[in-house]
Amino acid sequence: MKKFNVKEISFLCFSFLFSIGLVVVSFSYPKDSSDFPRFLSSVMLLLSIAIIFTSLRSGKFRKTQSDSHFSWEKIKIPAAVFAGVSLYVFAVRFVGYYLGTLAFLGVSMTLSGSRRFKMIAAATVLFLALVYVLFSYSLGLNFPRGLLFEA
Repeated sequence: MKKFNVKEISFLCFSFLFSIGLVVVSFSYPKDSSDFPRFLSSVMLLLSIAIIFTSLRSGKFRKTQSDSHFSWEKIKIPAAVFAGVSLYVFAVRFVGYYLGTLAFLGVSMTLSGSRRFKMIAAATVLFLALVYVLFSYSLGLNFPRGLLFEA
């Protein structure tokens, strides 16, 4: 009797069902604004089906020794990334997009191992300048200013 990797099967089933849900929701949008959501959700559904078939053919569902026990070391980095992104999303509301992104990118690049602070500063400032020129200046879109800077 084969033992199956429950995490892998659970993830694939969730992505498949989530994709179906997105396709169904995308067809409830008005006709003139539903083309792009329908396209993206359909592509997501097709890719999730392709991943399921690829996993079934490769035998990827079999349980390995490393899957048999839980370890805090395995989830330390994903948990830190999730916490950092959550903090960033929360902070943007208070300090604004540009200041929050400046801090988030700088801290993220430093924590990921980069120690070249001039390169980190240059990449962050260049990214923010590009976002400002493309979205704020060219398209006239305003990013959140933050509660600290509201008049």
